[in-house]
Parts: sequence; C-alpha cells; structure tokens
Amino acid sequence: MESVKVFLYKNRVQSVACLILNAQGKLHYDYWLHNATQDNKYFQQAAIHYAQANGINLIETHNQNIDRWIRKNTHVGSMLQQERNMMQWVENIARHAEKIGVPNDEIYEFTTRAEQIVIVPRPLVTVGLDLSTDELHRTRTCSGTAWKVLDYPLIELEYSRQDCIKIVEDARLQVQGEKQEQCREIIMKGGG
Repeated sequence: MESVKVFLYKNRVQSVACLILNAQGKLHYDYWLHNATQDNKYFQQAAIHYAQANGINLIETHNQNIDRWIRKNTHVGSMLQQERNMMQWVENIARHAEKIGVPNDEIYEFTTRAEQIVIVPRPLVTVGLDLSTDELHRTRTCSGTAWKVLDYPLIELEYSRQDCIKIVEDARLQVQGEKQEQCREIIMKGGG
C-alpha cells in the first residue's frame, strides 16, 4: 500500500509556492493541512480559493494535533489498530504456547514470523514541509514516529525562497511580506 502524502501548509511564501507546484502537477500530496492557530487572513482569502479552484484538498485542522488528524481521517489509524490487534493475538498465542510447554525457540520462531506478516510496512505517511534551500539547517531526518517520514520537496527541487517568490508572482498571487514592515493585504489577483 502506498503511503499517504500530507503537506503541512503554513502562511509562508514557501507553502504557497508548494501549493502552486502541486496545482501544476510538479508535487503530489493527498492532503494539505493548515493549523487554524496561525494567521488565517491569507488562508481564507487566497489559499483556500486557489486550492479549491485547482482540486487540492486543503483542510483547516482547527488546532487539532496533526498526527491525531492523520490517524483519524486517513487509512493510517485503522491500519495501526489492526496491527495492534494482530500483535495482541500473536502475544496471546505465544503465552498460551509457553503455558502448555512449547519450547522457547519454537515460540520465538513463531512470533518472529508472525511479526513479519503482521507489521504494516513503513512509512504509512509522508509529511511534506515547506523548507527551501536557504533553510537547510532547519531540516531533520527523524519524524518522531515510526509510521511517518519527512519530505522536503523544495529542497529536492533545489528551490530557494527567491525561487518561491517568483513561482508565486508568476502564478499572479500576491506574496505575503513575512518580515517586511507590515504584511500587505493578501488577496488573489485572479487566475493561477
């Protein structure tokens, strides 16, 4: 089974560029998750409309834990639950076998083979992050859970923040002035 691809969308020019690249077919993510605790002006006025117009599944998670959202709203949660249930079954058989005197090496062989069959292939989820080549120092390899892996599409494509600004401008979306004196009004200029 192929892993679910989820992108963690933020109100940064890099995320907007990734959204545009996805619409252009250069990236492929199943879900785009936006945490509602962030500033929602851009999200509500431009990003959500752009995503809908381009068939992208951009979802506001309303401050919900992202891992919990993934487990609840994708096949991942049911697969992990099935794996837990099967492992419990294997452990029960092993305990019973031990009680009735089955040799330890046979129990070990049974549980090892059963685990190879029962354990769901990893990773189940690929999580895309919006870091560009000027942010290499912020990347990490460990996702914190065995069932997901981190993905840095802008770094893989060798795009800098300036490249992202150009992608956004070329798509005729106004760039959010992140660290400029004041953020400009962010609205779609139409098309994309």
